[in-house]
Amino acid sequence: MEMEWKLLIAVFIFISRSVESSLPCSFIETVNITGGYVDIDRNYIYSSDVYPLGAYQEFDYLEDFARNRVSVDPHIRGCICKLKPCIRLCCQGKENNFDSNCFISDTITVVNEVNEDETIDLNDTHYGILIGRPCKVMYELNVADYDDDRWNFLKNGSIYKPEDKQVHNIDDYCFGVTNKTVAILYLCFENSDDSIDNRYVVYPIGMLISIPFLIITFLIYACVPELQNIHGRSLMCYTFSLTILYAALITAQMDIIDLYLHQKICKTVGYLIYLAAFLSFFWMNVMCFDIWKIARKAVRRSQQEELKTFIIYSIYSVTCPLLMTITVFLIDVTKPFDQHYLPMIGEIKCWIQSQFKAEAIYVYIPISIIILLNVALFGDTARNIWNFQNSSVKGGKGQMRNRILRRRFFIYLRLFILMGFMWSMESISWLVGSKSIFFYIVDFFNCIQGLLIFLICVCDVRTRQLLVKRCCPRRFASKESVTAVEEIENTPSDRLTISESKIKN
Repeated sequence: MEMEWKLLIAVFIFISRSVESSLPCSFIETVNITGGYVDIDRNYIYSSDVYPLGAYQEFDYLEDFARNRVSVDPHIRGCICKLKPCIRLCCQGKENNFDSNCFISDTITVVNEVNEDETIDLNDTHYGILIGRPCKVMYELNVADYDDDRWNFLKNGSIYKPEDKQVHNIDDYCFGVTNKTVAILYLCFENSDDSIDNRYVVYPIGMLISIPFLIITFLIYACVPELQNIHGRSLMCYTFSLTILYAALITAQMDIIDLYLHQKICKTVGYLIYLAAFLSFFWMNVMCFDIWKIARKAVRRSQQEELKTFIIYSIYSVTCPLLMTITVFLIDVTKPFDQHYLPMIGEIKCWIQSQFKAEAIYVYIPISIIILLNVALFGDTARNIWNFQNSSVKGGKGQMRNRILRRRFFIYLRLFILMGFMWSMESISWLVGSKSIFFYIVDFFNCIQGLLIFLICVCDVRTRQLLVKRCCPRRFASKESVTAVEEIENTPSDRLTISESKIKN
């Protein structure tokens, strides 16, 4: 008789596993029920639970929420939630539970529908117990600090949030079982869908393309003495900031850091992203201001004055982003505002939380102010160059200086369009919430800025000539090449003299 039962179990298991998707539930909604038996009606009996045919199956792997599989010995799993209400726990045994230790006790305490603490016995057969978080990006509901995070546990195993009147099922939450009075509740981040995951795969590829070109641009400007003026040094700082920014973004977006296992590292990366992003914007602002100052005030600078000016620019470009980052950090630590106004870097993701108010205050409003200021500086610079070009200065040095001034202006203009336009489109996309293909294309070009900067700043005629002269002096043996470089070198673009009387204001 026992042999017949074993044969019957083997037959039905073979049938049930012949079609991988035969179960009426996902893998993360199943539990291990190995050790049961099949009755005469083809039901699988495990403990006091009766799984009908089709609600159980043999597996030789384990699978997480992302469908990543690990091979294991064959075992039987059943759709427990088809039989009874389920509760999901984030982890089991000594697994790490986000930023605290997790253990499975015999009971957990929840807040029920009438806002009273209710103790649930995990050994009771009334609820099915699922183990493991249901999604990648989750955040803790901090009821002690935020009224908006209040929640209630429903009898069917769902979670109700009074603030937004939403019900979250077992695919949206898990309990972190600790020694606290009430279990810690974690919810899936609402925007963790496939489209965003696809973006987070494509965008790092663009940034990986950018980084080598940013490094090459930096090294070329560092190795060619003729490029070591304020323009060149500012560009080096700009490309260095972008390199750090892209490296940090790649780290945050390509699962190099697990938010839950390494939350402190995630926070550090988030603050580094914030600092590097605004470093790049302020260095662009410096370049815009410098070309505006030269075109408007007819500045002639000695090498000592250039160094002094660059130090002042550096203090401005580093201090402002640093103060902004420190401010964001202090706000995160002290939490002086409502949750919707907090940066919460490293708590939901390795960046500022995706709340409209928080993103506006800490990211898009400051960026928009810098972009508008740069637009104003460029507009006035273009007017001054136009006025000077149409003035009575027609000869020799006047034309040469104007030509060099225009050359640098157009380099800055292309850089500004590259960064300013792309970030403007990013701001518009954020503001209107658009996910059209146009904005995805803009975002991708934003990620390959390194390649575009290389084409703009390294592949122009002057830089190529100076680079060839530095690396291959023999190629400059011809008279034409020597004359071309001497003409460039004899009129340093950082020491332009423009007669103020010739500029029509």
